[in-house]
Amino acid sequence: DSSRMAETSVCPSTKSRYENLIERCQKAAQQCYDSREYTDALKVYERVLSLQRLIYGTNSLDTIDTLDSVGMCHYKQGSWEKAVCAYNERLYAIEETLGR
Repeated sequence: DSSRMAETSVCPSTKSRYENLIERCQKAAQQCYDSREYTDALKVYERVLSLQRLIYGTNSLDTIDTLDSVGMCHYKQGSWEKAVCAYNERLYAIEETLGR
């Protein structure tokens, strides 16, 4: 499946560095979100999402969790259509991972 393929295409040392970067970025995004700086949080969460898709694949639980955060940022900003898109993508990934 695509998540396994993406995971195996990154060498272990590079994966470890990306995982550290992802963790730091997630903390920064959460701080922005908690401070109601949703635009800044969204920018960081979208970068995290890109890295997670590269490292873990599109249907990993980490990627799915970040899609929820992206959706919440859009929701808090009143960008309803973008929030729905993020949640639909999240739902699709859950269905692909767990089965329909």
